[in-house]
Amino acid sequence: VRPEVAPMVAQARDAGLGIVMATGDHKETAERVARATGILTALNNRVVEGTELAALSDAEIRSVAVFARVTPEDKLGIIKAYTNEG
Repeated sequence: VRPEVAPMVAQARDAGLGIVMATGDHKETAERVARATGILTALNNRVVEGTELAALSDAEIRSVAVFARVTPEDKLGIIKAYTNEG
């Protein structure tokens, strides 16, 4: 992880932005990177794999901080869930 990422995540969060990570990496790798960058927090520490997305509602998807092992199609579905939830 580049050293400038964690401060940028903190700055974005301080500005009121929600941070979500979607990656094709394995769940453990995604979780480790998200912890190192501050994306995973005590309040938002949910990590979901792409194979679990179909079982989640749009509201549940919005409560996830990190998506691992996702495909490009999964990423579009995540964007649609955010759009549907306003």
